[in-house]
Amino acid sequence: MSVAPMAVQFKRSERLQEVARLLAQELRVALGEGPRELMGMEQGAQQLARVVMGMVMEEMANEPAAALPQSCEGCGGPARVVERGRPRVVHGVVGSWVVRRRYLYCARCKHGFAPWDRVLALGVGRFSPLMERAMSRAAIEVAFAEAASLVGDLTGTVVADEEVRRVAEGLGSVAEGEEQARASVVARSERLEPGPCLSDTLVIEADGCMEHVDGDWHEVKVGLVAPLGEQLVMDERAGRLRRVVLGAHYVAGVRETPDAFFARLYAQATALGLGQRGLGHVVALGDGAEWIWQGMDGFFDVPGVELVTIVDVYHAREHLWEIANAVYGRDTAKARAWAERWGERLVAEGPKPLLRALARLRAKTVEGCQAVRLGRGYFEARQDRMRYPEYVRAHLPIGSGMVESECKTLIQGRQKQAGMRWRRPGSQAIATLRARHRSGEWERFWASAPHRRRPPARHPNQVRAA
Repeated sequence: MSVAPMAVQFKRSERLQEVARLLAQELRVALGEGPRELMGMEQGAQQLARVVMGMVMEEMANEPAAALPQSCEGCGGPARVVERGRPRVVHGVVGSWVVRRRYLYCARCKHGFAPWDRVLALGVGRFSPLMERAMSRAAIEVAFAEAASLVGDLTGTVVADEEVRRVAEGLGSVAEGEEQARASVVARSERLEPGPCLSDTLVIEADGCMEHVDGDWHEVKVGLVAPLGEQLVMDERAGRLRRVVLGAHYVAGVRETPDAFFARLYAQATALGLGQRGLGHVVALGDGAEWIWQGMDGFFDVPGVELVTIVDVYHAREHLWEIANAVYGRDTAKARAWAERWGERLVAEGPKPLLRALARLRAKTVEGCQAVRLGRGYFEARQDRMRYPEYVRAHLPIGSGMVESECKTLIQGRQKQAGMRWRRPGSQAIATLRARHRSGEWERFWASAPHRRRPPARHPNQVRAA
C-alpha cells in the first residue's frame, strides 16, 4: 500500500487522540515542565516516535502462531524447525525493532532459512526496505559519508558511511544485473520484446567523459534515449523550433567496450518502442568520435526504420573556430567574424558552401595550412551527417547538449568529486542506480523489491583479506 492512501485512513479518531495525549505526557516528563522551543520539542518527539513506532512495528512484524509450510525454499523438500522465535534486529526509518520467527534447516541442501523473512520481504542486511531506499537515495546524490550524515539527520538513525556504501552499491548491482541481462540478449542477436511506442521518432545520443577508476583515468560512456513528441518548443539557445522531448532515459558504461555499451543502449531503446511498427525514425546525435558512429550505424540501422545520423552542430562549430584562430590569429576580430559567419551558414546552407570556401582559403603559416587541411578532411568525411537545413525544417534537434549535460550531472557531479577513487564494480553500480532515478524509473525499480535480491555484503576486513 502506498503512503498517500494509507495516510487518508489515519483520521483523528478518539483512540488516536487518547494515544496522542499519553505520548504528550511522556514527552513532558522527558523534557521537563515549562515552556520549550519548538526545535527541542520536535527533536524529543522524533526520538519518542522512534521508540513507540519501533514497538508498533514489533507488534505487527512478529511471526504469528499459525504455522507456515515447513518446506525448503531451495529444493522443496521437508525442513525441520531448529529454533522457534529466532530474533532479528531491524533498523528502519521509524525506529528499531526485533522480529522473532521460526528458523528451519534442510538436511538435503544444507540450507537454513526463516520463511517469515520472505513473507515480510526482508532483505539480507540489518535495515528495513524503506531504510535501504533512503540510504541508496542519499548515496546517489552525495558522497557516502555525507549520505550517512544526511540519513542520520532526517531519520534519527545513526548509520556508518561504509554501511551506506555497501547498501547503495549492492542495490546498484541489482539494477546493473538487470541491464546486463537485457544487453546480453542483444549481444547474442536475439530479439527483445519491445516496449510501448510513445512516438514515431526516437532520439539517441552518446558521449563520453573521464573518471578515476581502478587506479587511472578511464572513459565512462553515457547514452540517452528519448521519444520526440509532435508539439514544438522554442530552443532558446539556438533560437529555433524543435520537437519536444517526452522524457529521456539514461544509461552509463564504466570502462566498457563500444559494443557492450551500445548493446546496453539498444536494449534501452527497445524498451521505449524500437521494434514496434509505429516507430519510423531514429535520430542519432554525437560528436566526432568514431566509436559513436560505428555503434550508431551498427546497432540502429535496422529494417523498417530510417536512421538519421547528425553531428552535433556545436562540435562542428568548434572546428570552425580552430581553423579561424589558426588562420587569422587567436581571438582576433577577423577570426571571430569568420567563425561566426560560417557557423551560421553551415546551419542555414549545409556543408557544401563551407567546403568550397575552405578550398579557396589560403593561410600564411604552417599552422594555418595544417588547420585548413585537417578542417577540410573533417567536414568532407562528415558532410552526410551535416544536412542541417533538412534537420531544422523537420524540427529535429541538431545538438547533443542533453547527453553532454548528463556527462556532467549523471557521472561527474557524483563520481568525479575531489579525492574520489573508484573500483569499476562500485562505480558502475552507482552510475546505473543514478541513471535509473534520473530516468524516472525509481518507483518501478523499488516495486520489484530489489533489496530482496541485493547480494550479502562482506565485512570490510573480509574484503581486504580477499
